[in-house]
Amino acid sequence: MKTGMLAGEAIVEALTAGDTGGQDLVSYEEKVKNSWVWEELYKSRNWTPALHKFGVLMGAPFQFIDQNIAGGKLPFTLHANTADYAELKMASDSKPIDYPKPD
Repeated sequence: MKTGMLAGEAIVEALTAGDTGGQDLVSYEEKVKNSWVWEELYKSRNWTPALHKFGVLMGAPFQFIDQNIAGGKLPFTLHANTADYAELKMASDSKPIDYPKPD
């Protein structure tokens, strides 16, 4: 929600300054880095890579230590072995989800 608000602010500022599009919104990145969102995202940066690298059995204890003991401030950042897009499957290769009918 907050990043959407910051994006809106950056867009309004760009339009007010006469920017008609086609440019990077540099002010958006600055706004995100100067907000509480950046700090929150930084603290949780190891969450998914820890689960992917170590699995639930070892990744969950690692995350407990990272979040509750170190406060998300470990002096290193884990990285995934593969890009997110490489993990996607085609819809035709996936089983359709059978959702219950709404009330």
